[in-house]
Formats: sequence, structure tokens, C-alpha cells
Amino acid sequence: MHPCIQLLVDDFDLEDGEDIHLVNPDDIPHIRQKIYAHLAYGQGALSIRMSSVFFQRFKSFEGGQGITVKRISPFLQLSHQLGEAPPLWLTDALAEKLGLYQRGVLSDELKRLNNSTAKVLALLHSDLLARDSWQAFCVALQQQTSDFINILKIDVVTAYLHAQLSTFMPIEIVAGFLKNLQNCNDIAEFLRVLALEQYWEKLRKVLEQHCWVADIALPARQFSPDLIAQLPELPLQEHQAHDLVVCLCDLLDTVERRIRMDEQKAGVLADFVFVAWPQVLAHLAQLFQDNSDIGTTALRDVLQTMGGDEARKLAVRVNEHLQYAPCEVLPENAPVEQVLDWSERYFSYTLREFLHGREPQNSICQSFSRWVYAQQPRIMRSNADWRSIAPTIEQYLSEDYLVLVFMVDALGAIHADMLERILRERVNDLHIDSRTVFAPLPTLTEVGKAAVLTGQAASEVSSDYEKALRQRYATWLEQPESLKIVKSFRESSEHLDANTRLLVYFENRLDERLHGCLSFAKHREEVEPILKQLTRSLADWVKDAVHLGKKPIILITADHGATTIAQKEACHLTETIIKDRVLQTNEEQAHNLPDDFVFIPGRKPKGYAVPLKRIRFGDTPLTHGGLTPEEVFIPLFTLSREALQADEKIPIKVNVLKPRCPTLEKGWHLELSILPRIRLNKLQLQFNEPFDANTPNYSDLQAHSETKIPLQLVSEQAQSGLTQVDLTLRYLPDKQTTWTSLTVNLSLDLVAPLMQQTQEADNFNKMF
Repeated sequence: MHPCIQLLVDDFDLEDGEDIHLVNPDDIPHIRQKIYAHLAYGQGALSIRMSSVFFQRFKSFEGGQGITVKRISPFLQLSHQLGEAPPLWLTDALAEKLGLYQRGVLSDELKRLNNSTAKVLALLHSDLLARDSWQAFCVALQQQTSDFINILKIDVVTAYLHAQLSTFMPIEIVAGFLKNLQNCNDIAEFLRVLALEQYWEKLRKVLEQHCWVADIALPARQFSPDLIAQLPELPLQEHQAHDLVVCLCDLLDTVERRIRMDEQKAGVLADFVFVAWPQVLAHLAQLFQDNSDIGTTALRDVLQTMGGDEARKLAVRVNEHLQYAPCEVLPENAPVEQVLDWSERYFSYTLREFLHGREPQNSICQSFSRWVYAQQPRIMRSNADWRSIAPTIEQYLSEDYLVLVFMVDALGAIHADMLERILRERVNDLHIDSRTVFAPLPTLTEVGKAAVLTGQAASEVSSDYEKALRQRYATWLEQPESLKIVKSFRESSEHLDANTRLLVYFENRLDERLHGCLSFAKHREEVEPILKQLTRSLADWVKDAVHLGKKPIILITADHGATTIAQKEACHLTETIIKDRVLQTNEEQAHNLPDDFVFIPGRKPKGYAVPLKRIRFGDTPLTHGGLTPEEVFIPLFTLSREALQADEKIPIKVNVLKPRCPTLEKGWHLELSILPRIRLNKLQLQFNEPFDANTPNYSDLQAHSETKIPLQLVSEQAQSGLTQVDLTLRYLPDKQTTWTSLTVNLSLDLVAPLMQQTQEADNFNKMF
């Protein structure tokens, strides 16, 4: 075999596998001698790689017998890797600094990209294309060297990234992000500091919300608040945020101490948990172990949404605590909202006790019984009062809904979980909303049924349900067939009439069977099939309504709940009649009751003596009439086909109470009502130009609680007649740190000022 030598001229180390790689100029004489010797005596091939500078010392060999020269072209190399000629902005030197020559060849899929800039980015890392995930883009960006900053300053690269990243954030935020990135020295450090800034900003929002926390000096912002707030979340590991970890652990200690001293509600601690870092979660777990009171539903929900094994495990521990820990005694002056939150824990605890043949602690039940008796004025002012149901029915009738009301006798809120599960399984095409309501007192059918349906005390309305309903909703029940009453399950197969506006279905089987049950478990078993049969009737009537071209809306509620009580006592009061677990008596006996009884007025001169303790007078353990939470709390479920589904996108309902707005000395008098469907920490109102109004800021607005707002609306321009007025609502939902805006259009009849009316009248008269 004849000897042959190949000289590889490679300035960018693109080739490999050579026999000799010349890197030291002192080796040039030796290698020249080796070439002569190989040509004279050697056999086979010899390859020698060198730079173009060194090749000048070997140029005399070019063209000689047995010698070939191969010049390695970066252009050709990149063309092969990219599947096309590299872009003009990519110089050989820049490609070498970026390490592109060592990146391999693009896949066939990436070669089909019709953008050469995108191909160069893909050669560095496919996630730099920013096509699917902001987080993946950031991880890929962290891996780039400082040389990558150079290509970010090239217009076509900036334009490409600007277009791609705008799918994740507003355009102006993209511009700010890229500008800061171009000016940094270390990409990984820049992203770490920016991510850390995002977390510090989260903490700032939490501290603003909870101003009772001692003043804590946080690091100064290094980036604009808009960039921090609107930039999608950047990845950050715990070891990259030592100072923040220490600060969070200290804050958790502070909040837990305030909770332990009864200075704060336990639920607030969840607001301070927004990172799933091991050290922070371990610290939180230790606090929970030392003080289980911080284990609230809010904390569990936050941990469940975080992801990660540690957060999931801690969420399971908190959930187990919620399920199995006894409920606490209710504070004497607890607000209604706190009592509703407390009821969730109480029902979780009590349901477990009942199903195991036990009863909840008497002290816990008495704490609620005393509270609900003493706090009736406060309950009446809330949206959780039974009196709020009738106005809800009125509202839907006024909005031209066909209203279907299911009055389920003795369906306590303790069964709400079962009802919701059955509804979601069997009528999942309907939007389902639910809340808990206080029933009328005492919790008897003769008291609750008419009261809940009409919004008036039973002593004030007819005991004839049809008559009471026609009187309450007379405006919408002008025709005899406008009201349809279904008195039993046997009648539930009847169809709706074309003129039906309100259907009321009385489901009485639960209460009828209640007193024949010897255990709550047996009662619970009988609840499920009755509710399933109810959903069949519900579905049939919804079909009827749709067939008749009507908008159906369904309300499912009850007159009272029920409890199970083992302790039976004889009645020692005179002139009384036993009614389940209360005693009907007269007003004269009100002052002669034992300390553990209270008197509730009824239809004069009668009233009811109600025990505060867990005792019964009848023969069967399943009973009602008293003041325990399971007797007092009833569910209110609202189901809708379309309207409420659309309303889900509008968390705040704005109503104009009087569309005709009379004039004032300046402007017009306007009355609005605000009804949030979610709890709002803060709410701001702003009328769009040319209108304005001095609107106060509102805070702590409860879900489904109406707020009436009188305003003086003004405009720099003369206005009159029907006018479209835009109102922007900025609101901060509960447990969130980002404000949201909603603009609604109001149609107002603006009465013209008197001078304007007179001028218009004069102009009209001059026409004749």
C-alpha cells in the first residue's frame, strides 16, 4: 500500500479522529520530519490536524505526491448541522464561542423550521424556542454561557424571542425582560435574582394583607414592580434563596405564636405558605406537630395545590387531623362567617361520630345552641339566613326563569356532601352552586317549611302552602297554572305546563321515615335513594322546561335538619305538648323555664320551650326541633343549565336598583347593588370617562352578600336620556395577591336638568 498523508486545516476543532493534532509550534520541525519519513518508508494513511496559521509552515507540501490538503469550513459544518446555510449574523467566531460546532445535528423535525434564527437557538437547546413552556425556556436559558448574551443583542434574535415570549406575558413585559437580560453579565444569576424578587414580592403582598405582623424590612426591589408582577413564575430552588427561607420560617413562627395566643384566626397561616421547599415544609410540619390548631382546611388546600411529595404528605396529615380531630367549642361572640367555617369541621366530626354509634360532645353542641339563640339579629343581617331564600326565588322569577324549588323535609346540611356527589354524578350537565343556611327556629316542619318558602315567620303566613306561595309571589303567579305544587313522590311524574312559572316539590319521605330509624347510619342509608329519585324528577322537569322554551333554575333546600340523641328525659313542665324534642307551651311559661331551656315565640299566645342540652322527649333517637348544628343548618343548592355557567366568568354581579336617575345639584343620583359570587378582600369602583363619582373603597365583601351603594354620578359634558355608562371594578379575591379588573356596561336613564328641560320645551314650541 502506498503511503498517503492528509493535512486537515481546522481552525475551530470541527474534526476529530486524526492521528496527530498539532497544537504546539515547537512540534512543527518534528512533524515535518515525520512527513518525510512516512513518504519515504511508511505505509497506509496518516492524518495531521492543524490550524491555518500552522499550515503556513506546511504549505510547501501541498500538491506533492501522496499528500492531500483538506480545509475544514465552518460554513459547511454549520450548514450540515442546521440543514441550511447559517444566517448572516452568525459569524464563525460567534459560533465557536457559543459552542455550536459541538452541538450535533438538528433533528429532521427541527430542520423543517422555516426560520434560521430559530434553528440556531434550537441547536443550543430546543427549549429556547419558547414554544410550549415558560419554565422549560427558563431552565434552558440558565444553562447558557455569558456569550449567549451577545446574540440577544442581535435584532433578529430579539425579534424572534419577543414574538415567542409574548404568548406567555404582555408585550411590554417581554420587552422589559429582554432588556434586563441583555444588560446582565451572568444569565443564571440574573434569573436567580429575578425569581427571588418574585418570591419577595409575594411576601410583600401577604404582609400588606396582614398588617398586624411586626414590621419586617424586605430587600429593595431591583426590578420594576410591573415586571415582577406580570412575569410568569421563574424556577427557583431552596438553596438559591437562603435569606428568604430564614425569613419565611421566622414568619411562620410569629403567626403560629399569634394563633396560639388567640390573637389571630388559624386560617391566616395558610397565606404565608406559598413555597414547597423542603426546609420550609419541614419547619411547618414541626409547628403543626406542636400545635395542631394550625391544621385548617385552608392550609390543607394550599398544600394540595403545591405539588411535590413533601407538600402532599403534609396535606395528608392535615386532612387526617381535620377528619378525626374533635371540633372545638364555638366562641360566644363568633361572627356568622366564622360559624359557617366552623360548621364544616363540626359536620366532619359529627358525621364520623354518628356513623360509629356515638354523639358529639354536649359542650360543643351547647356552645352552638347558645350562640344561635343569642345571635338571631346578626344572622338575620347575613346572607346565610333562611329569609334570603325567598328573595332569591323572587330574583329568578323577575329574570324570567322557570323556578323549580325542591323542599326536602329534614334534609340537614350534614347530608350536603352526599347530595352534591349525587348531583354531580347524575345531572353533571348542570352548573351546581351550594351554600349553608340557618333554618327557622325551632327546627320543626310546622315552623320551617312555610317560613323558608315565603321568607316570613310561620306565625305570619297561612298554613295553606299554596295560598302562602301565591301571596308571596303574586306578581309572577297571575294565572292559576303559574304555580304548580307537587305534594309527594307519587305526583313527581307530572309534566310542566306552558304557563308554569314556579314549581314547588315537597319531598316528605325523609321526615316520615326519620322517626322509624334506630340509628343515624340507617337514616343515612335511606337518604341516598330518596335523593337519587329526586334527581330523576329534576332531570325530567328540566327537559320539560327546555322543550317549552324556558330557562329552568333549580333550588334544593329544606325546612330543618335532624339529629340522633340517646338520652331521653321525662317532661316535667306543665301545660305543654311534646313536639319532637321541643315542648309547645304558652308565653306565660317563658319565665318559668329551667336554665337549660330557652323560649322561642310561635303563633301567639303559643311558643316553644327548647332544650340547650342533647336530650329528647320522644321514643325514637332520630329527632329534630332543637338547636344543634345538625338540626339548624340546612343546604341551599342552586342548579342552572346556562345562565349560571356564563356567570362563572363574572364573579361580581352589578344591578342598577333604579335605572331612572334623578338630577342633583351636580349630576345624578344613582343606586347600585354589588353582589360578589366570591369573597373579595378589596373592591374599587371607577366610572369610565366622561363620567365620574366619588366612590369609596370596600373591603372584606362576603360571597353572595349584597351591598347597596348610593352614588352621585357626574359628567363634564351635558347628558340626558338613556345612556350607556361603563363602570370598571377592580377587585382582589380572597387569598390572592393579584388585582383583577372587570368592566360592566350600565344602561341609565339620566334625567335632564330642569333648565335643559325648559330650553328643550321652548325649542319645541318655536317649531309651531
